[in-house]
Amino acid sequence: MSYCLNPNCQFPHDPANANQHTCRHCGSELLLQGRYRVVRPMGGGGFGKTFEITDRGTRKVLKVLLESQPKAVSLFKQEANALSQLNSPGIPHVDPDGYFTFQPKGCDRSLHCLVMEKINGPTLKDWIKKRGYKPISEERAVTWLKQLTEILELVHRQHYFHRDIKPDNIMLRPNGQLVLIDFGTAREVTETYLAKVGQGQNVTGIVSPGYTPPEQVNGKAVPQSDFFALGRTFVFLLTGKPPTFFSENPRSGKLIWRDKATHISAQLADVIDYMMAPFPGQRPQKPSAILQCLAEVEEQADWSSSTMAGLGNSDRNAKEAGEKNRYDYGSSNTGMTKTVTAEADQGKNQLLNLLSQATGKLFSAAVVVGMVVGGIQVYGYFQNKPLPYNPLSQLLLWGSSYDFTVTESMASRGNAEAVAIDPSGQWLAGSEPGNIRVWRLGESQPAHNIATSRVVVTSLAIDPDGEFLARGGSDTNIRLWKLKGGQRYLTITQPTSRVNAIAFSSVGSILIGGSENGTIQTWEVQSGQLLETLNHQAPVNDIAIAPNGSIIASGGADGTIKLWNLRKETPIRTIKGHQGAINAVAISNDGKLIASGSEDGTVRIWRRETGQQLHAFPSGEGAVNDVLFTPDNKHVVFASQSIQIWRFQTSERIAYLTEHRQTVNDIALNSNGRVLFSGSRDQSFKLWQSP
Repeated sequence: MSYCLNPNCQFPHDPANANQHTCRHCGSELLLQGRYRVVRPMGGGGFGKTFEITDRGTRKVLKVLLESQPKAVSLFKQEANALSQLNSPGIPHVDPDGYFTFQPKGCDRSLHCLVMEKINGPTLKDWIKKRGYKPISEERAVTWLKQLTEILELVHRQHYFHRDIKPDNIMLRPNGQLVLIDFGTAREVTETYLAKVGQGQNVTGIVSPGYTPPEQVNGKAVPQSDFFALGRTFVFLLTGKPPTFFSENPRSGKLIWRDKATHISAQLADVIDYMMAPFPGQRPQKPSAILQCLAEVEEQADWSSSTMAGLGNSDRNAKEAGEKNRYDYGSSNTGMTKTVTAEADQGKNQLLNLLSQATGKLFSAAVVVGMVVGGIQVYGYFQNKPLPYNPLSQLLLWGSSYDFTVTESMASRGNAEAVAIDPSGQWLAGSEPGNIRVWRLGESQPAHNIATSRVVVTSLAIDPDGEFLARGGSDTNIRLWKLKGGQRYLTITQPTSRVNAIAFSSVGSILIGGSENGTIQTWEVQSGQLLETLNHQAPVNDIAIAPNGSIIASGGADGTIKLWNLRKETPIRTIKGHQGAINAVAISNDGKLIASGSEDGTVRIWRRETGQQLHAFPSGEGAVNDVLFTPDNKHVVFASQSIQIWRFQTSERIAYLTEHRQTVNDIALNSNGRVLFSGSRDQSFKLWQSP
């Protein structure tokens, strides 16, 4: 179908057949630029309208400016210019020839047109409305705020700023990527513009109540105005209430909102208040400053491994010292400002005390060293390593090892097939014949049981917010329940064969399943809508998702690992090297590495960007059933007849857990790597904890 764009046409929305090239009412061209067909109106407002179009079979969006006022035309061209220069998955793509003018037959003026990528997904305003204005979690807030700040970093680097950031102008792709839209108000930062603002001259103002900063209301927007609007956007996301709901401190001008967001840390609230400071000079001056703040929030959070885990103490102190005095929050006393000098002095005094004590106890120290070295040699012997064993290497390994011990063992009514654990480590789920059991950490009795009848449950997954439990199984359905209450939430019936693996995206909005018939499908969690179908061309035994949510790894019965971008139907890369079916795949928390476990009895580590094999370890016990990365990205945990932990950079096995009497089917690890849950053919689930 096609629609006419002529504003003078009496029946512009009367659809025409796709093979017609001119409107039967006014004679205007229907095939714009020889390639674009308007298939339906999408909406409009202000000076223009938007339409969904096809571009040689691809759905896109067409924005049409219906006014000829010079200022409107200037802003429209500015949007086209800005988008054509910004190449990012967080910004709608515009082809170099995406801007053009079109003069319909009998119309006295040209229409300015802009063709851009169609974003499949809701705005954040619609998304949070659909979930009943439930506030987002702190972890999701940090993830999204980092994404949007990185988008702004690109925008500002190209000498633009947006000027109208709000939930309506941010969309969520199915893969979890946020997209900043509506650059019609974007402004190019030039010396002339900054001179006007500096001299007190007003510039054309754009105002969205509650989100627009004071200086922009007065016609003096600057790049830091975007940070204010972004902070106000997260007030809405973290409270479920618009910024206009809250009052402001009459003396400081600060928004009084924290009492409605008690589920987040004071550190994150400080960052958002920092962004919303009443005066531009009090806000972060560059996006990199916000990203550094968020890195320190993550470092202190209990839901995330430290983003600085790869730095030595001296590097970390140097990094912190470089940020000295940057966090001046006035009334804040949350301790975000580091006192590196005091810590260094304290460490130096401790070292001097230790040296003083050691001087008088040389003999005792020698005995202790001898005992340590001897102990290490014994340990090395039992770990099947040749003697003499390198004590320095082992001491370094012990410093970062995972000393797991079983703290709870729960009997299963049969084969314990699949397990899952929420990121906090407070909720556990395990499948047994005819039943899924859900426990709260520290309680031996299940909080509730979920009947599965005769279905063989092949995979369990818990979303990042700990809200939903999902299972895949032999009945070709995927089902979701509320984790903490056990209420049925959703049944997805589109899979046509046994679902071998399921996983949630990093923000929990997308569910991904891998099936026996070789398909990989993605669904929207809130609605159950099918989004994408990919084909591995062999039974899919496991899937893993990169932290950014856009890359999927699938492990197949054909012995290959395939990497996918959710927006493409063909794999980015196929990795080969195993001599048997791939039973398990994992992606490291930094997204740089892939681990795979196979029927051939090996675990292999690959570089994601190139597919290069970096390491290979033999299980020594036959097929590998599951493999995970630890949060520090330095170790792999895998399950075969036992559970083993290897430091892959040095090819050292640092833990060998043999408490299960038969094959371990599945393992799960919480976000800080200190709670491990396993299920085995010995008809038991075991909970392991490390101090």
